[in-house]
Amino acid sequence: MADQTRYRFGPLEQHGVLLGLSQGQVAVLASGLLSAFGFILLFRSPLLAIGAGLGAIALAFVPVAGRTLEAWAPVASRHAVRRATGRHRWTSAAPAAGHRVIRGRGLHAVIEAPVALPPVLQGLAIETVADRALLPADVPAGVGMVRDRRAGTYVAVLRAHGRAFALRDEAEQAQLVEGWAEVLAAMADADSPIARLQVVERTLPDTGDEAARYLQEEMRRPVSDALVRSYLDLLDDAAPASREHETLIALQVDARRIAPLIRQFGDQGLAAYVALVQELSSLSERLQAAAIGVEGALPPRLLAEAVRVAFDPDARVDMARRALGRQDEAGCEPAAAWPVAVQDDWLRYRTDGAWHAVFWVREWPRVEVRPDFLRPLLLRTRAQRTVSIVMEPVPPERAQREVERRRTHVLSDRETKERHGFMTSARREHELQQVLTREEELAEGHEELRFSGYVAVSAASEYELELACKEVRRQASRSKLQLVRLAGEQASAFACVLPLCRGLR
Repeated sequence: MADQTRYRFGPLEQHGVLLGLSQGQVAVLASGLLSAFGFILLFRSPLLAIGAGLGAIALAFVPVAGRTLEAWAPVASRHAVRRATGRHRWTSAAPAAGHRVIRGRGLHAVIEAPVALPPVLQGLAIETVADRALLPADVPAGVGMVRDRRAGTYVAVLRAHGRAFALRDEAEQAQLVEGWAEVLAAMADADSPIARLQVVERTLPDTGDEAARYLQEEMRRPVSDALVRSYLDLLDDAAPASREHETLIALQVDARRIAPLIRQFGDQGLAAYVALVQELSSLSERLQAAAIGVEGALPPRLLAEAVRVAFDPDARVDMARRALGRQDEAGCEPAAAWPVAVQDDWLRYRTDGAWHAVFWVREWPRVEVRPDFLRPLLLRTRAQRTVSIVMEPVPPERAQREVERRRTHVLSDRETKERHGFMTSARREHELQQVLTREEELAEGHEELRFSGYVAVSAASEYELELACKEVRRQASRSKLQLVRLAGEQASAFACVLPLCRGLR
């Protein structure tokens, strides 16, 4: 037992500007102090001064649902403005815009579907490069990518699967984790165009693909036959009761990192496509070396499906039925990837026919855990849920500067507290130890990644959603995770569980 590998995460770093206090807390306390002096000088009222001081202290330190009141203020005010102006609801203009024939006639006509996106997703588009002549010989055409015009980034997605990780012994699991660590370490190359990597693991309604594939291969009757239709109806009835796991790995390229390729190809989108496909190929090789199965990069229709089923999980079954016997029609059109209507409530987010609730992983395991510590959340949850982890490599020089600045700040903060008679909490001591450990690891040549985790729960109704949330929180607790429901920020938080590499600031 002594030589078995265990893992432990450090506490969430809370950066302060004075005595561990945030800028907002310092501003609130300073305002309270000035108000107290003003009441004494202008009104000669000690009671008003005491009230102002106590009010400022309450705003700065009283926690409500995991945050202080001053931290809740901007979130609540933005949500209130959205509701007052009606912007918490959005309905797509695409249905009224109609389709448009853009070239040709009859069977050779090309039909363009209207596209409309919710405000939080404005600027996104699913694109590809279909002309093989524009690309180098080793770069295939037809891989889908999500372009973010506002951020200047491009994202492509791999579909992957594990290889019986839960059934292996601890030594094999630790070895697989080390292989995954090597995959992540390769991202931190200063010359790499990769800006972020995201892993999405989610449960979705089972489409009955295996049974449908068997039917397609073995049936000797037409699809219109009564027996075949009866079998298909049986698959439909069984699909809602079962769940299928899906794993997506998204790569993001920042246009600012591919300037040489942009000059070479003369087009930013084409250069980003080439960079993404090359990085996806390299990532696939590293994943396979780490015993992670790779099914390939998603073309535009399958990428659109991956986005669509996040908004409406039940749509996956319908798309699978339409693609039966017609693999070229698998997935959906990129224009159909986005929801038709959304509603952003304080604790919930509704998209078309589904309700969602998004949680942030505030704390990862603070005690030593086994390599499969996420098993309860990933394998024992019956609800429809999505776990998203987005990671960003930190260049070595920047990482070294940040850890040195953080160490100086923590030591100075502790010295200031001791000089003024304040006690240093055990949490602050752990934060200091974490900073020192980070500095030592950087000195040894390890790479650093910023990361953040999100968990989204989906259901067909508000009542089912709350039951599912209780189950997911219970399984997350068994995985030694602390989840915080992102109240007032559900719309922007839901974008963090889409394969878009969002979730870090």
